[in-house]
Amino acid sequence: MPKATRCILDEHEISIDEALRLRDKAKRNHYPNFRCCKCGRAVRPHRKGTTRQAAHFEHRERNSHCLQSDPARH
Repeated sequence: MPKATRCILDEHEISIDEALRLRDKAKRNHYPNFRCCKCGRAVRPHRKGTTRQAAHFEHRERNSHCLQSDPARH
């Protein structure tokens, strides 16, 4: 399953680490407008999980046409 580790913010590609830092600095309901590098739709950053899941981006809404979208959520 593809795991996106980069996104677009203000027309610049940024890493998951940078996105998490920006998200944590932002006030709730004023998060940066993170976008998928492949399809341009909204994504949200997730920290490293407790089940060995690496930090990654997920689409805010399902997108079965994007290669970076989780196929289990289609």
